[in-house]
Amino acid sequence: MAGFPHHQLESYLGKIINAGLRAAVCEQVEDPKLAKGLVRREVTRVVTPGTLTDEALLDPRESNYLAAVAPGEPVGVAWVDMSTAAFSPPLFRPPNWPINWPGSLLRNAW
Repeated sequence: MAGFPHHQLESYLGKIINAGLRAAVCEQVEDPKLAKGLVRREVTRVVTPGTLTDEALLDPRESNYLAAVAPGEPVGVAWVDMSTAAFSPPLFRPPNWPINWPGSLLRNAW
């Protein structure tokens, strides 16, 4: 747990994500003037290297893919490059579903 000025949030999050770590951002949810004792805080955002969507933290020179899989027949797979907003919602039947689906997804992603 660490505290830092809220205006430096993006800088600290970038360092945390680049280190491969996760962060839970907590904010005060009550007025400090009305609080008795500690001011109540709640998690308002969870940031991980795999769920990063903030433009300020993404490297625009690299592809930053986010994918979703909906099992069924046919399989629904959609992915978006968070850097360019390129979106692809194909449906396909990979061989040996679900065993080979990661390889099939990667081959069909480009």
